[in-house]
Amino acid sequence: MARVLLALLCYLGSIGLAQAQSLLILGDSLSAGYQMPLEKSWPSLLQERWVREGDIHRAINASISGETTQGALTRLPALLKEHQPDWVLIELGGNDGLRGFPPQVTERNLTALIDRATAAGAKVILTQIR
Repeated sequence: MARVLLALLCYLGSIGLAQAQSLLILGDSLSAGYQMPLEKSWPSLLQERWVREGDIHRAINASISGETTQGALTRLPALLKEHQPDWVLIELGGNDGLRGFPPQVTERNLTALIDRATAAGAKVILTQIR
């Protein structure tokens, strides 16, 4: 995840302050900051860094602890409409596995998340858990 965030920071930093970018984060407990103060979650730290560096980018953390790909797929249309993000970062799938969902279901849901986000004009980053 650190490499993806570093690449994103470099890209957003290279486009200049005149072009604000918004990043919608769809994740599970790892992005929601489960059992930690919200301001210590990585999306909050990312936003804090952007502010500190004078960037006008915006991180929108729509992560929920325990979230599955199906749950995010249900919530995504409203999130896209409300926030109209330039980017969507998807950090999901772990809870699908923990709940015993067939990998094909998770893959189908991830594909649908990506398709819906790109159809709304967002660029997509899909992260993995190791």
